[in-house]
This record gives sequence, C-alpha cells and structure tokens, in this order.
Amino acid sequence: MASIIAYASEHGSTKEIAERITARIASHKLQTECLPIDRVTDISPFKYVIVGSAVHGMRWLPPVEKFLQDQQKSLGTAPVWTFSVGYPAGMPHFLLGKHPEEKEEAKLETYINKMVQFRRHTLFNGKFDKEDAGPFFGWIFSLIGGHFGDSRDWDAIDKWADGVAEEIKEVEGPRGG
Repeated sequence: MASIIAYASEHGSTKEIAERITARIASHKLQTECLPIDRVTDISPFKYVIVGSAVHGMRWLPPVEKFLQDQQKSLGTAPVWTFSVGYPAGMPHFLLGKHPEEKEEAKLETYINKMVQFRRHTLFNGKFDKEDAGPFFGWIFSLIGGHFGDSRDWDAIDKWADGVAEEIKEVEGPRGG
C-alpha cells in the first residue's frame, strides 16, 4: 500500500504542505514517503502517487513537468492525486475578481490534466514573503493591492489528505487489495 508524495517547492511552502499531507496520510496507518521531485527517479515501487507543485504563472514548476513526462508510462497505471500551491488569497482582487481560488483551480486542473490523469486535484493557498519577491516586484505588488503573508489553511490541507487516505483505503478494499 505504499504511496509517494513527490513535490517541487520554490521557497518552502509547498514542501511544508507535502510534509503535512504525508504525516496526515501516515496517521491513517498507510505507508507513505515524501520526496522532492528531483530525487524521485522511479515510481514503480509505489502503488499510489501524489504530485504537488508550486504555481508560477499558472504553471507547475519545470521539474514537475519533466517528471510527469519521464514517468508517463508508470503514472498511467497508478492512481494519481495532484495538488497545487499558489497564492490567489494575496493577489489584488481587481486582477482576479471574485472567488480567485475557484478560477485558478479550474485553469490548473485543465492544464494538469493534459500532462497526467488524476483522481482529484486541489489548489492550496501558500505563503508569499516579501523577501521572496525582490525589491522591485515587492513594491509593485504592494502598490497594486497585493499582500504578503502565510495564507495556508492547514484544516483544508488535513481534510484533503484525509480524503486521499480514504480513497486509497477504498481502492485497497477490505483485505488490502
């Protein structure tokens, strides 16, 4: 029943979310491993795959796209769940309008589905620290109404991970597959 959580993180927010998901799934007595995507060379030992990435410009990070391409054959035979970590909560509302999370999640699902078939995807808010933005972009971002900070919703992350764990248990069946 081993699963892997492979992730790509730019500034650490996605890494922390992946680690939280790993711990939560493990709390359901399911074996799971969490690794940065560049350290995953073979997913064949894993029956279940969870892939997550930070989002930049409505795309996953390039190492994730390469991973999905390289592992395409193996990913076609394993149940896959995906998560993205963006920052719609901190974006200026005039740019995204109302309910920016829903709009961004729908766009990401379409984009990700072109690379891998997944059982379920979600978009989590991450964190965006001013020092990660650089002086010029940080100034512009603040000027147009963006705000920095940690917008992660740990309860939503736990709930999603619990849902994935329950789906794994359903796939395994009463006798463990």
